[in-house]
Amino acid sequence: MHKIINISEQQRQRAKQLYEFKTLKGSVTGGKGNIYGALGEIIVHDYYKDKGNEVKHIGNYDYDLLIDRYKIDVKSKVTSVEPKLDYNCCVYSYNTKQKCDFYLFTRIHYSLEVGYIL
Repeated sequence: MHKIINISEQQRQRAKQLYEFKTLKGSVTGGKGNIYGALGEIIVHDYYKDKGNEVKHIGNYDYDLLIDRYKIDVKSKVTSVEPKLDYNCCVYSYNTKQKCDFYLFTRIHYSLEVGYIL
């Protein structure tokens, strides 16, 4: 099950400013997917904030967000289709040393118009 999020122009603009698009350490795509990762963080931030949770963007190596004091690292992938229930969510083995409480997975449509919180 996933939550479908329509991504606004304001969210796209915030994502473009989030990391100034330098290559993030450990980036699987060499920085080409930064906008999708940033949008993943933005939609998760806004979704939980709108639900009344206390949310703070951190954006360091170990985790991206504090949601009600839980350290959350958001993992995002680009997609061309709506995710199915049997799609895999994973963390690469070299990336398991992050000091977070939970991983939260998103998929962002390549058009940047819709995202999915998995």
